[in-house]
Formats: sequence, C-alpha cells, structure tokens
Amino acid sequence: MIKSKRSNYLIDKPFQIGFIVKYVLIIVITVIIVFSLFIAYYYTMDKIKKLETVITISQRGLVKYKGSQVFGYDNERIQIYKDSDGKFKCYKKFASEKYNEGDTVESVDESTLKAVYGPIAKVATRFSIIFWPLLLITIVLVVIITLFSIFFSHKMAGPIYRMRVSLDRMIDNDTNFIIKVRKDDFFINIIERLEKLRQLISKK
Repeated sequence: MIKSKRSNYLIDKPFQIGFIVKYVLIIVITVIIVFSLFIAYYYTMDKIKKLETVITISQRGLVKYKGSQVFGYDNERIQIYKDSDGKFKCYKKFASEKYNEGDTVESVDESTLKAVYGPIAKVATRFSIIFWPLLLITIVLVVIITLFSIFFSHKMAGPIYRMRVSLDRMIDNDTNFIIKVRKDDFFINIIERLEKLRQLISKK
C-alpha cells in the first residue's frame, strides 16, 4: 500500500477541534475542581486560614537601600548608594575610618563601583506562593495537552477522512485511485481492507 505524507494537521476540522476542545475541557474542569477543593479546605475547614499567613522569603539578589542600588566602593572600602539628592552616601563601612554610615562621599569614581548582592527579604502570603505557581503549571500543561491533542487527533482524522472520501468515490463508481495512508496512522487494518475492496470492485 502506498504511504502518504500530510503536512496539514487539521484535516477534519470539525472532528479534530471538537476532540481537542472536549479533551482540554475535561482537563480544565478537573483543575478547577481540584483548585476549588484546595481553596475550600483552607478557607472553611482550617480556622487559622493558613493561606492568609504572611511569610518572609529570603533570596539572593541586588541589595537596594531607599530604592537605590547599593554599590561596593573598594577605593574607600565602603558600600555606597545614591540618595534622592543625587549624591553618593555611605551605606556601610568596613575598614574605613573616614566615613560613617550616612556620610556623603565626594568625587566617587563610578567606573570602579561594583553591584552588591546579598539576601533580600520579600514578604508574601502563602496563597500567592502556592496558587500562582500552580496556575502557571496548569497553563503550561493545558498548552502541552492541546498540542498533543492536535497530533493525536491527526492520526485519527487522517484515516477517517480518507475512508470517507474513498467510500464516496466508490459509491459514485469511481475506483481509479489508490487509498494512501501513513504507517503511524490509526485504523490501518481497516484502510488495508478498504483498499482490497476497492481493488476487487475495480476488477469487475
């Protein structure tokens, strides 16, 4: 039997789109139910409402002070930041006896400044920590499942479409064609029998 190649992944749009929508809809409904039960548990059964608990997360990042980036200034062995007045001020001193914290630092060589990294404290609720990552994962999964459904339905829609077209042609007494399929399609055994039937009809 001759094999065929198909580059169009939506051969039978009504069938495939319906299949994909139903498949994804089941996933979405399942996710909504799970999320609803999850939230209901913490907001109705748990009297202390754990999801509303505010926690502090410590992570490494750029150190800022008063909204300004903190830099290491090795020339004076201090850390500095630019204040709202545009002047550099001492954020933290190390071995320097010349500056105290908050002192203005004159004539700063900005080419020697180095960004300071350290532990950054961020305040968040447990709800935001749990819910948003789960939502993002769910969206990614829905996208993956949708793409998978397109390829999966393609393997079914192709043979179904080919069988329908072939049967219509044979009903119209047209047997001057060959039924082509791909080796990884579904219903290959049915297609093979249909091709044998076409050959028998064409010999009569």
